[in-house]
Amino acid sequence: MIGEDVSERLEVIPAQLRVIVTRRPKYACRSCADGVKQAPAPDHIIPGGLPVETTLAYWVGRSAYGLKPFYEALLKHLKVSSRLFMDETPALVLEPGKGKTKTGYFWALARDDRPWNGLEPPGVVFTY
Repeated sequence: MIGEDVSERLEVIPAQLRVIVTRRPKYACRSCADGVKQAPAPDHIIPGGLPVETTLAYWVGRSAYGLKPFYEALLKHLKVSSRLFMDETPALVLEPGKGKTKTGYFWALARDDRPWNGLEPPGVVFTY
């Protein structure tokens, strides 16, 4: 062999949905005063919701993508305010591909003119 050419392609595998069934039998006792007994249902990450922990990140990501135009409009609207307040919070985050952490920054950009009898409603945008 004198060598080889290697090429790679990217295949996207669609999300898989699985139905997780929880069976909770009911028991009745004719001689008991308590009537029917049943084990409690397991807690859901969102009360009454359908997602389990493994799909929640996907749902949040899709929701954030859908809300992006509203986020950008609010950020643009707040930036032209006469008074702005900012808060910076450092946080250690993983640096992609390096297996190390770096310092990332979260900012809260806020407006609240109510104490000055301002006409604009309060608002806040969080950025990273």
